[in-house]
Amino acid sequence: ANNSYAARELPADFDTGWRFGLDMAEGTKTKSGVLFAATVPEIQSRVLAYFGRIGVYAAVNKVRTGVLVSWLPFYTLLNSLFGTGAFNKRVDAAALASPEDFRRGILAGYLAGDGGYSRRRAMVKVYAGSRSCQLISDMCFLCSTLGIDTTRTEYQVIGKPFYVMTVRCEDTHRLPMTG
Repeated sequence: ANNSYAARELPADFDTGWRFGLDMAEGTKTKSGVLFAATVPEIQSRVLAYFGRIGVYAAVNKVRTGVLVSWLPFYTLLNSLFGTGAFNKRVDAAALASPEDFRRGILAGYLAGDGGYSRRRAMVKVYAGSRSCQLISDMCFLCSTLGIDTTRTEYQVIGKPFYVMTVRCEDTHRLPMTG
């Protein structure tokens, strides 16, 4: 596989957005590329299929805790657009102004990695959390561009701030499918 960034144009479509969103939730730089900490087989399969389509080598790591993508220029791109480290991630302004399909993909990928839900009687609550205040603020803004109302709450976890975006119950039907 050709792993040079110059040989690729990544489309601003749902699948690429999903990949970027998953990186915001689960991506970590390694010596040889990016590790997406995904233990769910369906998410691993989706990551492998995406990189297979664009001709980049990716494989489930030996301990099956994620998918390793051996393409350092991809990590450089992700880092420049979305930051790195739990406290420093964000959504790039260009991504916030991108086509709706791409933004929906970002949201779906992020929720697939860091999202969750709870159910109480007939009410479903969808949420996602991060150590990065900027990332949660940006994801709330991204949701607003898709007509989805959210709230942002700050908690203290082990003496450090943790931020949660919660989707209003009335708007959960507007969320993209995450899988």
